[in-house]
Amino acid sequence: FNMNIKIPKFVSRALTRLGSDSYKESLLLAIPLFFAVGAGMELFMLQTGHYEIRKEKEKKRALFVQHEIETAKERLLIDIANRYMQHGEDEILQEGPINAIGDEKESF
Repeated sequence: FNMNIKIPKFVSRALTRLGSDSYKESLLLAIPLFFAVGAGMELFMLQTGHYEIRKEKEKKRALFVQHEIETAKERLLIDIANRYMQHGEDEILQEGPINAIGDEKESF
């Protein structure tokens, strides 16, 4: 697999000098190089619409979680209402709403 990618001279010089020079000189070469690479990546993500796609996915996920919470609340209220209809208000108040529906062993 041969890729004919032309690497700019300043990049190849910086990469070859990174390990051979002192620590300070290496950093002086590496920091601008990696800054340029990071800026290029950000530019690519902006051009391809990455952030808009990410926002849409986050919005869908938040709506899904909100729907799941609402569904769980509805199920909880239905279970409490069913227990109330079966056993009356006294048992529900004695056990508390969570304990009244939390025992699956009794319902089987």
